[in-house]
Amino acid sequence: MVNNKKNTALHDAMFPGNMEVVKILTREDPDYPYSANDYGKTPLYMAAESESSDMVLTLLENCTSLSHEGPNGKTALHAAVMYFDFKGDHHAMRQLFGRKKSLLKVTDQYGWTPIHYAAYHGKYWINDLLEIDQTATNIADKDRKMTALHLAAGRGHARTVETILSLAPECFELVDNRRWNFLHYAVASFQLQDLKPLLRN
Repeated sequence: MVNNKKNTALHDAMFPGNMEVVKILTREDPDYPYSANDYGKTPLYMAAESESSDMVLTLLENCTSLSHEGPNGKTALHAAVMYFDFKGDHHAMRQLFGRKKSLLKVTDQYGWTPIHYAAYHGKYWINDLLEIDQTATNIADKDRKMTALHLAAGRGHARTVETILSLAPECFELVDNRRWNFLHYAVASFQLQDLKPLLRN
């Protein structure tokens, strides 16, 4: 049953995070797919967006046919990377990444994968994503043909750049639509002490 905004009871329970209702609904009908509402959001997307590790874990553990869609081509994995630091709860993070491996290469309307967002925001746990599929670092966005490595370098995220290069070293040669590789961005954005190790290697 949905309302006029295509929200199910589970959608409505996401905010303000009524965990007891979420547990009851998902246990009573674990096979219900819970499709997107009028805002393009599924309950799993909303749980990740709301930064609730408990809700993410409950949905993953109790639901067998869990949809993952979000607005503008995004998925629950995009939302997790954008909004969710998991507050040190790596179990919730790894459960989501592990159960939704196929989403790692899904691009949104800008051509950004979850890896792009992790690199842009300098997420320290980007290695958890890359360990699932290193080839996702080769995907370039729609407009500027930038990879995750370009974005991390352009934002000055030295640790993220080092992580990407250590797990997917072949992507260092990729160039954007200006023919810039990641070093062009690093030279423009990094502090000298962060740039020296890259130039030596």
